[in-house]
Amino acid sequence: MKRVGNIRFRAKIIYPIWEDVKKKIRLRLVNKEGNTEYLKERVYKEYLDLVAVFMVRAAEFKTGGALIPVTKKMLMEWEVTIDGLWEAALENLEEEECIIEDIGAVLPGDIRGRGEDAKIYMCMTLNSSGGAEAILKRGLLKEFAGEYKEQVYILPRSVRETMLVLYDGKDAGEISIK
Repeated sequence: MKRVGNIRFRAKIIYPIWEDVKKKIRLRLVNKEGNTEYLKERVYKEYLDLVAVFMVRAAEFKTGGALIPVTKKMLMEWEVTIDGLWEAALENLEEEECIIEDIGAVLPGDIRGRGEDAKIYMCMTLNSSGGAEAILKRGLLKEFAGEYKEQVYILPRSVRETMLVLYDGKDAGEISIK
């Protein structure tokens, strides 16, 4: 029993059954190196040099939703594997609205500065508490790269979005990204 001031709380954590929670599994992409402490109790799958942390959408709001990280205990309770979580999360991502937008539509020209001629795009989901996981949507990057017929560099910017930079193979000079 937990005590806060004069109030006592008795809490029992109840994990819903897998079939009830399966449609609520989401991903949040984070940097592995910078989140070692955060990842200790989380369930995740490595993806490139990032990790996809499994989350449960606990509530829906107009501006997104509340996400709760999946713990190892939840995984055991649900009797599901990490691969099962991965497939559920990718399936749910297909339902999310994802956009790839020219950075000029996101940032005013005076902020863009020297990169005005650069082919830089922001990739994100619209209805999520994360957003960078949009790059995992099946076929999204392939379709984008196929449309431009150029190499695509994926630059994780935050949990909210990912930058996609097109490169046609010509010398672009020095590029500095901070």
